[in-house]
Amino acid sequence: MKIHMNRIFRIFAYVLAGIAGAFAYPPVSSFRPWIAVAAQSLWLSYMLAQIDGADSRRRAFMRAWGLVSLANLISLSWITNAFQFAEKYIEAIGPLAFILFCVFWASFSGFVGAGTYMAPQKKRYIAFAVIFSLVEWCRNWIFSGFPWNPASLVWSGVPEMYQVSSLIGTFGLTFITVFLLAAPYLAYKEGGKFLGGRTFRAILAVAAANLAFGAYNIKRVERIATGSGFKVRLVGANIRQSFRRRDFSDIVEYIKLSRLKGWGDADLIVWPETAVHERIYPGDDMTKLLAGVNNGRSHLVAGYDRIDAITIGQYDIYNSMAFINSDDIADIYDKRKLVPFGEYMPPFMKVIPFVKKFTAGPKDFSAGREDKRIALGQMVAVPLICYEIIFPGLRLGEDADFILNVLNEEWFTGLEKFQSLDMSRMRAVEEGVPVVRAANMGISAVISPSGRLVTGDKVFADGSGERADALMEKAVLDVEVPKRIGRTLFSITGNWLVVGLLIAGMLWVFWPVKMLAFARKGKKRRK
Repeated sequence: MKIHMNRIFRIFAYVLAGIAGAFAYPPVSSFRPWIAVAAQSLWLSYMLAQIDGADSRRRAFMRAWGLVSLANLISLSWITNAFQFAEKYIEAIGPLAFILFCVFWASFSGFVGAGTYMAPQKKRYIAFAVIFSLVEWCRNWIFSGFPWNPASLVWSGVPEMYQVSSLIGTFGLTFITVFLLAAPYLAYKEGGKFLGGRTFRAILAVAAANLAFGAYNIKRVERIATGSGFKVRLVGANIRQSFRRRDFSDIVEYIKLSRLKGWGDADLIVWPETAVHERIYPGDDMTKLLAGVNNGRSHLVAGYDRIDAITIGQYDIYNSMAFINSDDIADIYDKRKLVPFGEYMPPFMKVIPFVKKFTAGPKDFSAGREDKRIALGQMVAVPLICYEIIFPGLRLGEDADFILNVLNEEWFTGLEKFQSLDMSRMRAVEEGVPVVRAANMGISAVISPSGRLVTGDKVFADGSGERADALMEKAVLDVEVPKRIGRTLFSITGNWLVVGLLIAGMLWVFWPVKMLAFARKGKKRRK
């Protein structure tokens, strides 16, 4: 009975630790940062303990994979909301599809377990942080990538801690995060020796240096970034999918909101992703109607689905952003990174006849073919649509003044909205440029290069207003866009500097083991 109870307790502890990992991400990390830090420290420490106590690579793989799967099932639960927009039979299999999605992406973390287990015992702590970071980088591009909720997002409520991403990016910060927060396991393992050891001194030094640099960088950035004079109006109509497809009432609502008090001061009016559900073409009546929203000095940006005819009966469809001046469409950006299963079906899934994408229509969206730089008066914008903003390593160059990101977040629940916002804040810090973000049924805001939400004037439909740094309801938010601060180290090197350092760390961890194995083989041959 004692053995049976011990097994139940171990299973309970394992599940509890896995669930704790879900509380390391927004919105918990945004509003209760020290709860998130404690939760992630428990999760990482327990994962390392499970790997260290495994009796095989396979067991280590499975233990790490299971802990990440449990965290994913909660932190990614917002995905299930998208199934309500799909066909009925897809909605029925939605829970199973969601579970498979979570455990698939968690399987990458299984390699963290197996790799750490293979490392020499004295180097497992460093190996854990190095391999964890490399695996996150792999998630950035394998199968078109899904770098959602990196471990470094735990610092979203502690801006001083994530300023270092301007030097080493998200994945470099992940290394620091794992190195710092897995320390409780090392303290438990080493006992009294831990406080007097080199690793403990290194942990203190890294934490102190990170906080000191963060405090300095925030002050420096806020001093440089003020006073561009360029004003944007973010329009939040909060239009539901079911409403926007019936008539033009949604477009009328956007126009009314765009023309509220303060309209004449805006240099740029921003509507969210797919705000215009009608097809628009240069010179047509709908384009003329939208051009009338401008006040003579502004551009209107509106998301829409663009049809590009190839031949009779053949066409491509793009998730696009139109830049409309007071006369016509001045430029168009087509989304380049599409959402798998939402905007297109991966080729390996097309062989299954009953599996279809969630969005309406049988045809996959096509991916855009080029990056764009859009001149908007005195400022140059880099357009990104929806989840294109979550990929670190944009490397925008010197000709970009801000990132312009439009989203439609009605597909998802509240968790996703906060997670998406905080990943946008990471991009601002990494690239040293502000982010202008307009979201339908989400969080619209202007983000400073320090990651701070910039305060502006919120104007409601009845003309009343207040000061605010974000927009989630039916209203508009007028904000002056900060200046860019100049190129950061990370905006120059992208992910490659950090990846190179992590690979060097891998060689340091494993090279002596390989050399020793080679030497033993040589001795056997001589005998």
